Amino acid sequence: MKHFNEQISKAKTIAITGHIHPDGDCIGSCLALKQYILDNYSGKKVDVYLESISTEFRFLSHAQEIITESKDDESYDLFFVLDCGSEDRGFESLHSPHFPPRRGLAHAGYWDVAKW
Repeated sequence: MKHFNEQISKAKTIAITGHIHPDGDCIGSCLALKQYILDNYSGKKVDVYLESISTEFRFLSHAQEIITESKDDESYDLFFVLDCGSEDRGFESLHSPHFPPRRGLAHAGYWDVAKW
């Protein structure tokens, strides 16, 4: 957990995404991480990128702020991919030079939770 918190502390801008066709687990985990960061780290810019979500999840805090397409003028210091068990389930709209390169699942930013 120490490494996790250090990485968030160092980052000024943070992006979060999940798998394609996001379900409740994916949407909830992405929005919960955003809320955690905003509640515990001041001055952070946190964006959540997902495909369009079902109307039944729009009541969730920050759901209206979900971005559905990558922004070419935006770059991030830290990038989280949540609830994604394989690379082919990644959010396909994030093919942008402003996101970490896709050289395999968990490239740059993988933490072994057993070591926390």
